[in-house]
Amino acid sequence: MKRTVTLILLLSPFFLLAQSNKHTKLQVLVDKHQYNKACQKADKWLKKDINKKHLSKEHIAGLWYYKGKAYSASYFQKVNELRSDDNDAYGDLSYLIDEAINSFQATHELSRDVFQVKAFQQINALHQFLSMVSKRYYKIENYERYYVNAKRARICNLYVHDHSPWYKDPYPIDTKLMYSLAYAAELTKRDEEAITLYEQLLNMGDDQQDIYKNTSHLYLSLGDTIKAINVLDYGTSLYPNSKELLYYKLDLLLNVGMYEEAYQEAENAHNFFPSLKAELYFIQGSTYDRAFLASNEDSKTAFYFERATKAYRQAISHSPNTYTYSYNLAALYYNKVLLLSPTIEDSFERQEEYIKTIKEAKLALENAYQLDKKQESIISALEFIYERTNEVDKLESLKVSRG
Repeated sequence: MKRTVTLILLLSPFFLLAQSNKHTKLQVLVDKHQYNKACQKADKWLKKDINKKHLSKEHIAGLWYYKGKAYSASYFQKVNELRSDDNDAYGDLSYLIDEAINSFQATHELSRDVFQVKAFQQINALHQFLSMVSKRYYKIENYERYYVNAKRARICNLYVHDHSPWYKDPYPIDTKLMYSLAYAAELTKRDEEAITLYEQLLNMGDDQQDIYKNTSHLYLSLGDTIKAINVLDYGTSLYPNSKELLYYKLDLLLNVGMYEEAYQEAENAHNFFPSLKAELYFIQGSTYDRAFLASNEDSKTAFYFERATKAYRQAISHSPNTYTYSYNLAALYYNKVLLLSPTIEDSFERQEEYIKTIKEAKLALENAYQLDKKQESIISALEFIYERTNEVDKLESLKVSRG
């Protein structure tokens, strides 16, 4: 019995030295940039040693740690070699970084000594590096790799946040990275994941106004118009002075045919944007202009036309030299002339309305023409009107000026 104990005591330093030597050999391979060999060695030794009960947890943790270093270094090397014109030369490298992340996490959870600290530092460094790499892929428009790297960076960020040392404040959640990942998910058609991330950012109080627009756009693409509008309602309630959010919401309402809501939204905005009166009146005019063109009911058509002309005239009164305002008013009258084109069967009232609209269209078109005498669509519309009013001299003058 005594001899057996002596034998074990003599062998113990040998075992410890052998364990340490494996760590040293892996470190040397990494230092010499022999990453593939280091990865193979680490995999082989882990498979061989992981179930041996006489080996210490710290030894196994060390093997996990150096495996993580080998795989992460291999990934860094390949990414740094990539050129913008050959950004898929190595194909999908995510398996390398996944091995690295998993290895460092295994180290951190197994070790209770120096390797735990080192692994934590490596995971935090991966968060920073992968965030940077994701931006690089975004710049060269490789959006799938942009997503893959942002996704891994977030995994690392969440890990260090959840496993921060008890004696320190938790590492903060990287909200900029969350936004990048959400946008990457949006670009790669992972709409539901993108929405989840955007909503998490909103709940965290992130003040990036693009989040409201992007989330609304995603809901709309999924066919949920109500949620798309609700997100913008919430955004504009928080940022009532945001011109960007207002215009995005107005555009959405117009595109889904909610003309009354769009008009009222612009009407309310006059209180927040007194310097934008001309623009807002123009938007209100455009709103009912679209409704006028889309309507099939005479009573509604007349109402929409009246509202549109009134708003356009208000826009022009605040900015008389803005060509777009005069152009849209002229186009609105011209479209009504075409709509009213008389026939023998028309009532006297309809023919009277046609004559009145012709006169108003002519005046509006002439005003727009004075602001831009090279606009072909206005010239053609004026020629049409002069032919109907038999104003031969004006018609000839237009043709001469056109050359």
